[in-house]
Amino acid sequence: MKKKVIMTVLAVAVMGATLTGCGASGKSESIESVTAKKMVQVAEDFENEVTEVKEEVTITTEAASDETKDTVSVPEAAATTEVTVAKDTEPAKETSATNQTPEQNASKEKENAEVDGEPYFGEPGNIDNLKVTFGSSDLYTKKELQSAVDYILGRFQVDFVDCVMTELNYDEAFSLSQCQVWADQYDADEAIVFTCTFNTTENYQELNMEPGQVCEGYNWILTRNEGEDWILQTWGY
Repeated sequence: MKKKVIMTVLAVAVMGATLTGCGASGKSESIESVTAKKMVQVAEDFENEVTEVKEEVTITTEAASDETKDTVSVPEAAATTEVTVAKDTEPAKETSATNQTPEQNASKEKENAEVDGEPYFGEPGNIDNLKVTFGSSDLYTKKELQSAVDYILGRFQVDFVDCVMTELNYDEAFSLSQCQVWADQYDADEAIVFTCTFNTTENYQELNMEPGQVCEGYNWILTRNEGEDWILQTWGY
């Protein structure tokens, strides 16, 4: 387009020089008229050419602007995504003890010790050195008596925290002297009574006994119905 404009301007210049060189006086008015018309035509053509150039430049600029928008929109979206990811994956701030003063470290260790330390619930009832005595029985087999013993020891380990049982006895004469009363009380066919000796340790914290106390002749009462297993009903003096 620029080339066409230049060529048009050159043609106007050449034509003007040619017409100026003609010396015939009789035709000067006619030549001047023709020249004026040519120059007007050339000017109009030149203006049209300039207008076309402007339109092309405008179209090209608008197209370039649209392309730029399309091109820029993708990086902007990508940039937003990158920032979001960077924010989500930002590493946590260091809380290492190396960034704290000795006083802060000592305080933190104390807090951790208090949190990690479990409250003391006591040791289960101890039966490690227990001596069990059945004696002779005309009513029960050794298996039946052992079943009652197992029931008593299981309960002692659970409910007699920080206590140590040293002896557990079955005296049939003593049991017979009380069994009917207990059977009637618990509406059972029969009852059996064991006695034990145990002591509380220095860590004992129950209200009914003191630490280091020795308890002798402590009763355990069990009942059962015909064809059923023993049930531990109560214990104490």
